[in-house]
Amino acid sequence: MLAAYRQHEESLSLPAARGAGTVRPAYMGLIKQIDDWLGRLFDHLKKLGRFDDTLIFFTSDHGDFLGDHWLGEKEMFYEEALRVPFIVYDPDPAADADARHGRRRASSRRSTSCRPILRRSATAA
Repeated sequence: MLAAYRQHEESLSLPAARGAGTVRPAYMGLIKQIDDWLGRLFDHLKKLGRFDDTLIFFTSDHGDFLGDHWLGEKEMFYEEALRVPFIVYDPDPAADADARHGRRRASSRRSTSCRPILRRSATAA
């Protein structure tokens, strides 16, 4: 199956120097664009006085290979496709009392990890 995926057009073109040299900088540019827009959003929330009462989740559905493993997108279960950010900003003072708050974890998370935080926030409002 892996051999078949490596014959896809994106898997053939990305590992080539010209493919990676074009796609990776474009991908990094898109990440920078997200970062810039999030900065604008956070600044606006602060101006409105709402940043300190806004629960923020930042995550993604998948990563991309961008030529790693001689693959183009996200077809196989390698770490690059599976490991995605899962960042939570919880302004609730109770979150600061949680011993897990502010920690970086190597263990995996699921989207269902959001439920207890959302449930607590909804009942506190």
